[in-house]
Amino acid sequence: MAIKPNITTIVFSRSISTNPAIVTLPNTLVIIENHNAQLIRAARSASERHNYRLALSFLNRLRIEEGHFEYYKGIYMMAKLFHTIKNLSVCLRYIAMIPKSHYTFTRAQLFAANILIAKQQWKAANSYLNNIAPNQEEYLDAQFLIINNLCKLKEFELAIKKFSSIPVTNSDCYYIYLETAQIISDYEPMWEEAINLLITIPDSYSDYHDAQFLLGELFAKINLHHQAIECYERIPDTHSDFWNAQLGLGNIYASHEHNLDVAISYLSDIPSDEKCYLSCQMLLIDLFFKKSDYQAAEKAQLYCLKQHTISGSFTDVLFALKSLRLIYCQTPSIDKLAFLNNELGKLHSCLGQKEVASMYFDNIPTTSNLYELAQFRSGILNHSIGNYRKALIHFQRISSQSPLFFSCLFAIIAAASSALESDQLNKTERTSLEGLKAASILNSMKCESTSRKRKGAVNDDVSLKRPALIRR
Repeated sequence: MAIKPNITTIVFSRSISTNPAIVTLPNTLVIIENHNAQLIRAARSASERHNYRLALSFLNRLRIEEGHFEYYKGIYMMAKLFHTIKNLSVCLRYIAMIPKSHYTFTRAQLFAANILIAKQQWKAANSYLNNIAPNQEEYLDAQFLIINNLCKLKEFELAIKKFSSIPVTNSDCYYIYLETAQIISDYEPMWEEAINLLITIPDSYSDYHDAQFLLGELFAKINLHHQAIECYERIPDTHSDFWNAQLGLGNIYASHEHNLDVAISYLSDIPSDEKCYLSCQMLLIDLFFKKSDYQAAEKAQLYCLKQHTISGSFTDVLFALKSLRLIYCQTPSIDKLAFLNNELGKLHSCLGQKEVASMYFDNIPTTSNLYELAQFRSGILNHSIGNYRKALIHFQRISSQSPLFFSCLFAIIAAASSALESDQLNKTERTSLEGLKAASILNSMKCESTSRKRKGAVNDDVSLKRPALIRR
């Protein structure tokens, strides 16, 4: 009976010498990979461990005479490694070495194109994409990228010509139409072309509703609102864009059909976990305000304010606060208005708009518990822009019972000192400022003395109580 040979997996030495480490056993069939294959295997292993320098050192030892197939496979691998370490020029140089006959050629051309697209070098990217042959699997994706790149270059006629040159079969006809329409719909000069493609897609096509939603978006953009409504209403509630279609309908009925109730009915149904919910709430605020439903407007605006605050968008937060202020002005509430003016003041202060910030702080009424804090902030802001006299007015509004009073005295001393440096003061003004400064210094000394006495009294009280805590 003949003994069948065992086929063993070869283990290469870590140093990857010219020959692999082979253990020869009786009745064993040993499969020896060529030199290039060994190096590629070692390089892949090093790359998986993120040791890119070691991987490149292996691949630099590739020899074309050992076999074209593995050699160019290794060259493509080198290109990707150089891309990983951000050396894009060397990456593209290695891609240029790969011949059309090699199986990695098409993949490499697409890889190079995507690198250049990321760098916004659309024309250079197209030079690689045009190398991809029609019989390749990546061909259609390459054509779509070329069309998009031409649109970015504003070469719209060339983009249409490129689309017209794509070989179309019955099986992929509507897929090509829809993909192209989705690309060119981002560019206003191509909207008409996109519409012409989309209206040819029949309801029997699997992605018909995708086409209808995009068609609705385009009709809305060119103010064909009745056609847009028809398209949006064709979207079933099982479709991923159903709620976006409801938002589109709400927008049209609110802005163009002037039917606020219908608009609100569409928008109010959109659930809070949908991506378009924030946009929906922002639209509802305006609609509720127009209908004088200030309570509903406040609820929607508070949600938007929270989301904008989380996202850290100062501009959106500012807009939301101002919108909320308008709502509260319709339903007067001292506490709510004071809170809003304080928030607007703080936000404008962060944005460096000190005079505007001071104006909002000044709007806080004397009956609000935020009044003295707002006066102190307004004083600091006016002092920082050199308006010392106005700063003093704000500081003097803070009562001696306020926790801010002690800090305020030092602020008055600083503002009065700065104001006294001016040459434009008359004798009466100068005397008044000097008196205010002196009084503030005396008051600060009294406050400090009182603070020390209180502290001493507390310490004495603690000392008296301390023996009682000692156990006998």
